[in-house]
Amino acid sequence: MKNRPVFHFGGNSYTARHEFEFNTRSQPAFNRQFDLLIKDLKEKEKKQYSIYIFSENSKQLQRLQTIFDDLKAELVFNPVSVSIHQGFIDDDLKIVCYTDHEIFQRYHKYRVKQAYNKSKAITLRTLRELQPGDYVTHIDHGVGVYSGLQKWM
Repeated sequence: MKNRPVFHFGGNSYTARHEFEFNTRSQPAFNRQFDLLIKDLKEKEKKQYSIYIFSENSKQLQRLQTIFDDLKAELVFNPVSVSIHQGFIDDDLKIVCYTDHEIFQRYHKYRVKQAYNKSKAITLRTLRELQPGDYVTHIDHGVGVYSGLQKWM
C-alpha cells in the first residue's frame, strides 16, 4: 500500500487508480446478553476466527473471563488492554475485534490528552507577582491581559 498514492474508501468521491475492498462489518449488539455473545463467539471460533476483546481497563477483561468461566463457555479470546472506538469483524482476515463498552452497552468515553497538569499550574507566589497589564495565557481562553484579582463572597 506504500506504493499507492491514492485510496478509494466507500462512498467518498476520490479519483483512484486502484480500488481496495475491505470485507468488514460492525460488531453486533448483544445488549449485555452473554448467552448471545457466547453463541456468536463460539460460531466464530468454529470458523477459526481469531477473537480479540478490547478494553482500556484490564479488570474489565478479567471480569469478562470470569463471566465466561461462570457460564462454562470454554472460550479462548485474546484480551487487549487498549480502547478502540467500536468493534468489528474482518471476514477476510478472520478476525473478531469486540469492545467491552459495546458488550456491556455503555457509552465509549473519549480520553483527550491534555497539555495541562498540576505541575504546570501557577503558584500563589507567582500569581502575587503579576501586575495589571501583564500578559497571561489561560488554558481555555488563550492569551489575555491580567487585570487583577477580585474576592467573591
